[in-house]
Amino acid sequence: MATNIEQPVYDDDKGSIKQYEQVHSSHHLAVQMPASLAALSPEELAEVDRMATRKLDILLMPILVALYILVSSHILSIAPLRHAAKA
Repeated sequence: MATNIEQPVYDDDKGSIKQYEQVHSSHHLAVQMPASLAALSPEELAEVDRMATRKLDILLMPILVALYILVSSHILSIAPLRHAAKA
């Protein structure tokens, strides 16, 4: 199975490798807006962005708060044991 991936030419000049990476990797990293969002006005896009952020906040914040409480209670329960071990 042959691949058509070009390998960079390594020479003493680091600039040519950077140019190769910029030209050949930029199309892989580009994020294209879906057609459903491309037709929206900037105001509508801002509203969709706000709603998506709100959804993520509602989903993630309770989990993060619970994890914080669990970790802090664990640390507080270990603190007296560490103090007793030193004495």
